[in-house]
Amino acid sequence: MTGSSVNRLELLHFRTEICLKTITSTFAQVILLIGLSVVATMRVSAAEQGTSAATKARMIQLITMLESDPFLKDGKEVRGEVMSWLA
Repeated sequence: MTGSSVNRLELLHFRTEICLKTITSTFAQVILLIGLSVVATMRVSAAEQGTSAATKARMIQLITMLESDPFLKDGKEVRGEVMSWLA
């Protein structure tokens, strides 16, 4: 092979590599965008549903228990349940 054909092959390889990186990057961005859209839709849907009356009553009961006895035996689990409901 001559020097110019080697240079052309190297240039072709370089261009192919750049194209593949661009395609991969774009594909990753599209997947990320789709994932974020799905998560946002799920959160909006959950927010629109609201909280049932039974769940609200249970959370009020748990919060009242924690206020009356902060060192409750199962306090860690109760606080965790209340905090996950709040989030």
